[in-house]
Amino acid sequence: MNNDLARNIIRFVILVLLQVVIFMDMIPDWKYISIFIYPLIIILASFKYSNSLLLLIAFAMGLIIDFTDNSPGVHAGALVMMAFSRPLILSLFEPTGGYLLNKIPTVSNYGLVWFAKYASLMMLVHLLTYFSLESFSFVYFVTIISKTIGSFLVSMIFIFIYQFIFVPKE
Repeated sequence: MNNDLARNIIRFVILVLLQVVIFMDMIPDWKYISIFIYPLIIILASFKYSNSLLLLIAFAMGLIIDFTDNSPGVHAGALVMMAFSRPLILSLFEPTGGYLLNKIPTVSNYGLVWFAKYASLMMLVHLLTYFSLESFSFVYFVTIISKTIGSFLVSMIFIFIYQFIFVPKE
């Protein structure tokens, strides 16, 4: 089995389990804070993957999370929007030499500052989309922004913890 494929299948399973077992069931949902770690499947996707493959992966993972959270398409919609935005976001932060196809976007490959900017913008796209779809009305604009900011801050802490614990140095 291809090493890259095996690593990504394992990452997919770990992220689903972390999100479903720990962050949805064990940690209570606070009023303005939810913890999202599953978007890392798109954030850490290899540059080799086509955009259409990423959209399929995002949709599949989103449906799995939706099924366990009993939310009809909200996670899938937000994750697909994030995957759709990824090429634009990557082009905003492209290093001088460009991206290497055999590397994945991690702190060890592109540096802490680059990863922080990239992951932050990706998560903001995901969270704004998620909470907008969840509310389904801009009447709740202040609530959407409050939930986005609170969830962003806490989720980014967990994303960096995951980055330093689970992501191998290349």
